[in-house]
Amino acid sequence: MDSCRICGKTVALNPFNRRSNGYQLYCCAACKTVLVNAQPAPEAIARVYDELFGVGDYAMHRHEFDVLKSGNGRLSLFREYTIRNIERVVRGRRMAEIGGGSGAFGVLARSRGWDYIDHDVSTTAVTFARQLGLRADVIRPGAPPDLPSESVDVVVMWEVIEHVWNVQEYLLAVQRALRPAGKLFLSTPNLAYQDELERTGLLSSPPLHVNFFNASSLAYALRCAGFAQPIVRAKRWFRPELTVKGILRSARWALGIDPSMTLLASATRPSQDDTRDNS
Repeated sequence: MDSCRICGKTVALNPFNRRSNGYQLYCCAACKTVLVNAQPAPEAIARVYDELFGVGDYAMHRHEFDVLKSGNGRLSLFREYTIRNIERVVRGRRMAEIGGGSGAFGVLARSRGWDYIDHDVSTTAVTFARQLGLRADVIRPGAPPDLPSESVDVVVMWEVIEHVWNVQEYLLAVQRALRPAGKLFLSTPNLAYQDELERTGLLSSPPLHVNFFNASSLAYALRCAGFAQPIVRAKRWFRPELTVKGILRSARWALGIDPSMTLLASATRPSQDDTRDNS
């Protein structure tokens, strides 16, 4: 019996019938999350991220940063759609992002009047954000950012939770940082996507990806961390690759024929009224 680092339950972590990039995978008997049970060294992970952002395979992020810095590019339509949806359900204007990468979401948030701060494990990514005029801090890999209690209205984590070692500790820290009725928004790869565990490259497997969620396991993890009203859905709209195969694949995702490769989730910190109602 082990304490699951995803949901916190003391349960069996059963060997999963797959390995990823040489790492044995396990499945929690409670939350059904598939996970790695051998922790990579945090300092080594930080070095990997700095290399990826600086000269490695995060070329897309470097290009995006160059476009943002030049001021000549249009921001992502999907990001604009996302932040408008956030603004429809959140009253305050204080936002913390964890894993802000090139700074694209932060630039958009600031342009729409948000009081924004970024936290990232990569010093290179934080340098990007600061050059774009954003507030940004370096955090230790796996450790939650030191956010003051009830200090923000929104936390966003795009493609981050699959990298976090102690997920429940992380989510509890995020929940404490939110004001009552504040919102968490996140995205993560979808375990139900047929190719998710087939990937062996550095960008989508251990030691960078150490957690693999499906919709129900992600919702369960959010509830275990005290969040209310977790909503998890598949991202249906992707810019297709300009090939027949790529266009057909995107169409099948949009129509819900095939499992999407990305999950989108939101959850709420309970308000005092909610707490009283449940007591």
